[in-house]
Amino acid sequence: MKQKEPQPPKAGVIFSATVGVAIGVGASINQSMSGWQSTVAMIVSAIAIGLMGRLWYRQADLRYRTVCMLSAERNDAGDGAS
Repeated sequence: MKQKEPQPPKAGVIFSATVGVAIGVGASINQSMSGWQSTVAMIVSAIAIGLMGRLWYRQADLRYRTVCMLSAERNDAGDGAS
């Protein structure tokens, strides 16, 4: 059975999902609060969601790099054993 080639993380998809979540959270905060508190809460939540999106991307990138590194080591070991 042939294994799939590892794919790099798709930054556009992660960015779009992060923006979508931030808009949803911002809309719900806007409905539940009013005045300057809602503005501050929306800014803080947008920053927190942005940081979570960045962390999500970094974890996916680290997983991709680890898989590539292990794959290269496995190929090097296979070439040397022949």
